[in-house]
Amino acid sequence: MSLIPPSSAIVSATLPAPESLGAQIAAIEAQLHAVSEAKRQHSKAMSGLDSHASQLTKKLATLSEVQAKLRAGVVISDHALVRWLERHYGMDLEPYRQEMANALSQAVAVGASGLKTAHGVFKIRDGVVTTYVKLGSAA
Repeated sequence: MSLIPPSSAIVSATLPAPESLGAQIAAIEAQLHAVSEAKRQHSKAMSGLDSHASQLTKKLATLSEVQAKLRAGVVISDHALVRWLERHYGMDLEPYRQEMANALSQAVAVGASGLKTAHGVFKIRDGVVTTYVKLGSAA
């Protein structure tokens, strides 16, 4: 007497009926379709989020740059300051320019690179007076 059933009996006992396989296949196909659709929708949403993140990154960079410039303060050139004093306050700087020219004409004529006075030093480059440094100041 054998306790092991024939191999055909084992196979038929473990396989579902053909009609239930069709239902299972249809259910799995429906689930795959639902997963694919969800994946497509999530992919579309992720694309939108990526675009939004990119826009936010650009805005952040712009605002950070503005903030840095505000913290650094405004730099005003000497030229702008002189023109503002002349045009806003109506200051006539020509007498000062003439006084400097009178004091420096000989130094410029001989090609000097500077002229020391009682209170400071005028710097001259290629015949142009470029700056004045007060004695005792750093520059």
